[in-house]
Amino acid sequence: MNTQALKYLLICCLWSLLLSACKPDAPMPTLKLKAQYPLAITEPSGLSPGPEAQQLWVVSDQSKKVYLINTQGQLLDSLFYLGNDPEGIAQDPTDGSLWVLEETRREVIHLHTNGRLLSSFKLDIPALEPNKGPEGISISSLPALFVVNEANPAVLYRLNLEGQITEQFPLDFAQDYSGLFWEAEAQHLWILSDQSATLSQCTPEGKVLQSFQLNIPKAEGLAMDKARSEIYIVSESDAQLYVFQWP
Repeated sequence: MNTQALKYLLICCLWSLLLSACKPDAPMPTLKLKAQYPLAITEPSGLSPGPEAQQLWVVSDQSKKVYLINTQGQLLDSLFYLGNDPEGIAQDPTDGSLWVLEETRREVIHLHTNGRLLSSFKLDIPALEPNKGPEGISISSLPALFVVNEANPAVLYRLNLEGQITEQFPLDFAQDYSGLFWEAEAQHLWILSDQSATLSQCTPEGKVLQSFQLNIPKAEGLAMDKARSEIYIVSESDAQLYVFQWP
């Protein structure tokens, strides 16, 4: 190859790299909104599949209680448990019991479905900012609990059912982290971000596989029903249940 041809080839390569660097990123895909329903619950936060099909557990920041609703947002029942600052909830697939996440106290409460206390444990999570603590909880069939800390530090924790942290994974793909859901079939975690307004499908270690942009305010609670191809998200600020089509 002569000198002139080599120069031409180098110019073409550099121009191609420049165009690639300047090319704007593709927009993040969105989820198809199927329906949205008002809730008779102020400041709904964590969300979990309920004891029967088309039912959901939800906790409220304002009332400090646990409620059972249907997937149209209608209130079905409430538990007598009164929390301090409940932010997340997960139903145990083995016995139907409930794991409730208390943010300010850095505590997990294990409840019978009638609201009776079964056990509790403190979370060994830094309390650098009281209102930037654990926000989301989910449970796998291993069994293991997953807890995500909102920010400062933004960390995904894996714990055993006695509350011992077995693994922890720093997160950096969103501005904060507000909800969790364990997808048992695929062995994936779905992680919600309030400030980034995103829903991300992740590995159990918190590595992003794909993300979706959400056009709803203050997304705080997340649950899914793959059999119905539906994703449920509650907004804390407008007290609405949003139903999206599974991607």
